Amino acid sequence: MAAADSKNQKWKLEQRRRRLARRLKTFGVTTDFNLLRYRLETERTKAKYYIEEGTNMNIYIGNLSWEVTEEDVRHAFEGFGQVASATIIRDSTSGRSRGFGFVEMPNKAEADAAITGLNGKELKGRKVIVNEARPRSEGRRDDGKKPSL
Repeated sequence: MAAADSKNQKWKLEQRRRRLARRLKTFGVTTDFNLLRYRLETERTKAKYYIEEGTNMNIYIGNLSWEVTEEDVRHAFEGFGQVASATIIRDSTSGRSRGFGFVEMPNKAEADAAITGLNGKELKGRKVIVNEARPRSEGRRDDGKKPSL
């Protein structure tokens, strides 16, 4: 009797393995490990998409004076709500401000209030431009024109 049970268990295990292999084949995956990795990567992608596209709002701030620091920008925006990050873009060679930056705010309503409240206001002697940041274009800055040789 024990031998029959052992055969039955092996048969069930083989059937389970074959069913899993058929499922994996539909995903284009060949092993159990690859299926687990595929599931993990899709869950990470979903979580990353939720974090990036969720309620966070990226705000562009332009026409900044060279003397403005990230703390100045953060302080100006904190009057409207919580600030996740404030970054001023700097020249890689000189380290001087390029005159614009980005602020990330987790609450969209607070971010909208900050945009309307700060756009056109003075910050260290200059009227700043504040609006929702657009995604960076994939093309080159010069509209994709290649230099002639």
